[in-house]
Amino acid sequence: MKIKNVLVTVLATLAFVPALESTTQAATWHKGVPRIFWGKWKSPAPEFHTSNIMIIGKTYVNNGVMEPQIYKQAKYKYISKHVYKIYGENPVYGSRSSIYLKFYNHNKIGTNYSHVHQKYNIGSESSF
Repeated sequence: MKIKNVLVTVLATLAFVPALESTTQAATWHKGVPRIFWGKWKSPAPEFHTSNIMIIGKTYVNNGVMEPQIYKQAKYKYISKHVYKIYGENPVYGSRSSIYLKFYNHNKIGTNYSHVHQKYNIGSESSF
């Protein structure tokens, strides 16, 4: 009797294990840009005696460096601890590319440009 109960329990457990598996993936693409990055960000550029400005909205990233780095119709993927990959279309060049953004806190984010790696500080309208 005990063997029969154990056997039934094991078979029932094995039958329901596939139903409990999660079909979602941790690294799926989502539309837009994460809300934590929305806003106007600036970074000092002492070599030019000015500051670089980055504007991030719900569906775009606009980096105001020498050449236009615009990511429209953006989608993002969570990569690792506070690091996101933003992928979008650059309408100026007609190409698609990506940028990595890292969230440090509400006053600081980081980027991964090949020619510049800066931590941007949030700025207000009057500081531009």
